[in-house]
Amino acid sequence: MARYLKKQYKLIFFEIIFSLVDATLRVCLSFQMGVMTNAAVESRERILIISAILCVLCLALSYFANITTVFFRKRVTGACVKELKKDLYESLSGNGVTAFHKETDSYYMNLIQNDTDTLERDYFDSSLRVINLITQVLFCAGALFYVNSVLFFAFTIISFGANIVSRRFKRVMQKYKALFSSQSEQCIKNSKEFISGYDTIHFFSQQRLFIDKLVGADNMLENQRMKRDVSNAFATNGAYIINMIASIICMAVAAYLVSMGRIRIGTLTTSTQLLNFMFMPLNTAIALWLTMKSTEPLQEKIKNSLEILPRGEKSIRSSLKIEMRNVAVGYDGEPLIKDFSCTFEEGKKYAIIGTSGIGKSTLARLLVADAPLLSGSVSIDGVEVADILPSDLHKKVLYVPQKVFLFDGTVIDNIGFMNHGSRAKEIAGRTQLSDELFEQNVGSEQGIHLSGGEQIRLQVARALMSDAAVLIFDEPTSGLDPNTAKSIEELIVGIKNKTVIVITHNWDPNYLRAFDEVVRL
Repeated sequence: MARYLKKQYKLIFFEIIFSLVDATLRVCLSFQMGVMTNAAVESRERILIISAILCVLCLALSYFANITTVFFRKRVTGACVKELKKDLYESLSGNGVTAFHKETDSYYMNLIQNDTDTLERDYFDSSLRVINLITQVLFCAGALFYVNSVLFFAFTIISFGANIVSRRFKRVMQKYKALFSSQSEQCIKNSKEFISGYDTIHFFSQQRLFIDKLVGADNMLENQRMKRDVSNAFATNGAYIINMIASIICMAVAAYLVSMGRIRIGTLTTSTQLLNFMFMPLNTAIALWLTMKSTEPLQEKIKNSLEILPRGEKSIRSSLKIEMRNVAVGYDGEPLIKDFSCTFEEGKKYAIIGTSGIGKSTLARLLVADAPLLSGSVSIDGVEVADILPSDLHKKVLYVPQKVFLFDGTVIDNIGFMNHGSRAKEIAGRTQLSDELFEQNVGSEQGIHLSGGEQIRLQVARALMSDAAVLIFDEPTSGLDPNTAKSIEELIVGIKNKTVIVITHNWDPNYLRAFDEVVRL
């Protein structure tokens, strides 16, 4: 995660500058308080008044320097989170469908929202605050050394011991932070399940079952939140108590030096104030350091998600010939299909038929590198599918899934993926979508509901909008009434100048005769 901070070095530079200004003002304040104390003891009123005014001025300027430091710090952390999320989006998109579906939707929602938010607060922000606080401690330590070297060495020895003891709290915080993230993911999963399946839950009168499930998960989440926050308080307050004890010891040493006549009363005031400006920030810095270290499991989780998997780098031409030789395909090492060979010639139409569960969709997904090839080879124009650059493969071979996804936008937005050109409307008309639907919002919560047939027509229109030379339709008419299914089948079979592969349960000979070849599994 440190690399994201390094990218913001310009903003961090300004943040550190204002932090140095703040630290310098605090040192000046400490010295002026010492001068003011000596002036009061020696009855020098003019110096007393001037010192008091300077103290107030230092405080005011320190306030503005601190606010400016926070401004730049938040600019840095915001930029880091935006860059991190961008990298997450890029890696999740680039690793393909197979890798993506190894985790649940709830896992990714929790990762992108909650986990990145935790890193912003507990790593990026804490890292910068530690730098600022240590800067202040070092400045004040230098001033203390100038005032009295005995007090400086006492502070150094005692604070070092306090830091060693405070490190013991790290593992407790790590444990409960990881447990909270895991339970948060489970709650998101349950909420998503409840919202997505609301109609089914309602019609089958299973509200109580799911409410109990949601409440139970929420109870566990709040329990983990309590443990996380208590562990944070345990570590933070423990570090605070340790450093307060160290501060008291240092102040006792200073008081002893006054009693022995080694330093003046004003020097005691200056030393005491410097010690306050050292121990309190040091205590906070240690607590923040513990917080930063507690994010290590979370950093590892995000690091794994950012990993880019090896992928092909070769390109293929636009005219395509697909060959499958002695293919075995399946999941968990168990083949659904064995020793299968087939050639898909450019510009022809193919139907793939077979009983449910035999592996038709899996076979089709091989053509877009979205299914595990156990043995054999799948090549396009002589190039193995695994060796083809994914972006090039998906531009030229388009797999159209059975499930239709509607994003927030109009029908035309959905067809053209936000391309509002006349071509999207022309293709929508060719797929027999009603003109009245074109500007209707279909993806948002307030959008209209498209019928199953209208959704499939929209999906076909999307396919026609693409420049892919090969279109693979996965059971496009599943669940439709016979008349709607027939019109969509005719629409797909009528596609020209492209290789069309259709996975279908329609074994009607009249329909199958429309294809150049029928592949039977």
